[in-house]
Amino acid sequence: MGRGRAPGTRLEERTALHIDDRALRAAVREGLVWFDCHDLCGTAMSTRDDLALAERFGTWVLGGVPALADRDEQARRRFPDLVADLCDRDTTPHVAAERTVAETLTDDGDFARTASRLAQLKEVGHPPAPPVGTSC
Repeated sequence: MGRGRAPGTRLEERTALHIDDRALRAAVREGLVWFDCHDLCGTAMSTRDDLALAERFGTWVLGGVPALADRDEQARRRFPDLVADLCDRDTTPHVAAERTVAETLTDDGDFARTASRLAQLKEVGHPPAPPVGTSC
């Protein structure tokens, strides 16, 4: 589904991506963007914002995804919406979660749909290496 890079290849330092009047921390390189889950899912964003970023980046990595039951309601809603937006836009998402899909997702109305979308993701090659300065 996506093209990987050789192991050990690192993304550049984090930078700010601007959406409207907000700045999001991310690491970027050649059509790939790496967000920390806390930075992206803890921010009020709309489908329009996701789609604008998907226009710029064909490959996404969302790192540090915790068990969503441990997060606030905004983050619990934001993650399934983001996964749906990225899959609908034909991007190549990679999710680096701390736990299994079942342990990561909350058992709400979007659980089955999000789990199904995540199960459809296939890893091809090597997943992108984390950006410099991250713990993932």
